[in-house]
Amino acid sequence: MYVAIIPVYNPNDHFIKLVKEVKKYINDIVIVDDGSKIPFSLNINGVYLVRNNENRGKGYSLRKAFRLCLDKNFRFAITLDTDGQHDPSKITDFINIDNHNDIVIGARKIAYPMPFHRRFSNFTTSFLLSIRCGIKIHDSQCGFRKYNLETYKKYNYDLNGFQFESEVLIRILGNGGSLDHISVPTIYNSSTSYINNVRDTLTFIKLYIRSLTW
Repeated sequence: MYVAIIPVYNPNDHFIKLVKEVKKYINDIVIVDDGSKIPFSLNINGVYLVRNNENRGKGYSLRKAFRLCLDKNFRFAITLDTDGQHDPSKITDFINIDNHNDIVIGARKIAYPMPFHRRFSNFTTSFLLSIRCGIKIHDSQCGFRKYNLETYKKYNYDLNGFQFESEVLIRILGNGGSLDHISVPTIYNSSTSYINNVRDTLTFIKLYIRSLTW
């Protein structure tokens, strides 16, 4: 019924440890290698590894993973990032929360140690998306989420980058979908970030304006 999805690009030394930690809380995991420069392999029971031939973006990788999960008849997908910001033990909370919700988002405390520019960006996008979707979204940029795949498959999606996660919120919540939140810790470390603040902000603005015609 439940599956974890982990998109990854150029994983660090802690990646295998993360996968094994996630495996403690959920049996099935889909990992999408988004064209990493150094190929890697995994031989862990219940772990499905799929690859992109080149770096296509987080959204492309998530969409690919969702298609695989639907083909394998999973009903709920829990997404995590590999940058160490998501505590795998919180997977239990996502599993235990009411399954009638279409999306469940991890809600971090938007304060120190989150960098100021990330706090400002998160506040702004969460505020705008809350208006657009007609429902309060506390932390729109948190990638630690649970999706009802039966709801997800009702819509078509366009974006391949980080803003795909905003597109999903607009498509589902903007059409009357239900949302809940789970409190998750704010964890920041020295892991490499592939977010381009200027590019992704412009992409969000374009998405937001375009979505007004949906």
